[in-house]
Amino acid sequence: MFRDYLTSMIVAAALTGLTGCGDAGTEAFDDYRVPIFADAFLHNASGDGIEIQLQLLQPDAELDCDALALDPGQLTSPGVLAPADTIFLPTDATATLRDMTLEHACYAAVVTPLGGDSYAIVWWADTLPEDWIDGEIADPQQLRPGAVSLEYLGGVYGYRPRGPVSLHQLE
Repeated sequence: MFRDYLTSMIVAAALTGLTGCGDAGTEAFDDYRVPIFADAFLHNASGDGIEIQLQLLQPDAELDCDALALDPGQLTSPGVLAPADTIFLPTDATATLRDMTLEHACYAAVVTPLGGDSYAIVWWADTLPEDWIDGEIADPQQLRPGAVSLEYLGGVYGYRPRGPVSLHQLE
C-alpha cells in the first residue's frame, strides 16, 4: 500500500512538473504538498509565496569540487549551469536543488529570489542522504540537514543552511 502511494506521488510529480526541472518560464507548484526526493532542498520560510529563479547543474557539467568550494563563482562559467527556471514557491513549500538522476562528486545550485541577490548552494555527494522530504513543512524544527531555508527578515531575503551545505553570495 505504501509503495502504491509513493508510485502515485512520483507520477503526480512528473505529470505536474513539481521537480523544478521543466522548461524555462514560470512554473507554479500547484500541489506543493507532494513529497520530493532530494538530498539538499530549498524551503520557503519567508511567510509569503515567492518567485525564485533556480539554476541546477547541467547533466554533463564537469566540476572540480575543491576549486568550487574555494570559488563558487566558477558556476557562472559556460556549460556549468542549466538555464534558469522561474518557479513560484508557496510559503512552507520545498523544492529540490538538483536533478536526482545525475551523479557528481559534488553538487551546486544557484537561487535568486525575485529582486534579490543570487546565492550558490554547494554540497558534496557523500554528505547528505537521499530521502523523501515533505512537500510542505510548516515547523522549521522539522527541517533536516540539507535544508536551505529562505527567510524574509528586516526587509531582505536571507538563507539559513542546515547541515553540510555551504552558501555563497554571487556577484
